[in-house]
Amino acid sequence: MSENGGVEPVWSPDGRTLFYRAPGRFMAATIDATPEFTVLRRDTLFADVYLRGVEQANYDVAASGSEFLMVRRGPDQQRIVIVLGWLDELRERMTQAAPR
Repeated sequence: MSENGGVEPVWSPDGRTLFYRAPGRFMAATIDATPEFTVLRRDTLFADVYLRGVEQANYDVAASGSEFLMVRRGPDQQRIVIVLGWLDELRERMTQAAPR
């Protein structure tokens, strides 16, 4: 899809656009697959300043195909927080908060 190299390809939900990352840019390639696979156009969507994935795409495309979920580097070190049993705690708190 890319003329100068691209990584992290993700198809749009409608299967007509392939999103990918090029150096410093987030791209969209409009595809026509019939009668043969053809790239109709390539568009730069925005400057790519987000964290990149290593083995897979580090972003996702919304069902609308027009919104993206991406990870931005913050001023502090990145950390992952995993919360287990949150649904049980939520149910308990909701029960305690219910009017009597």
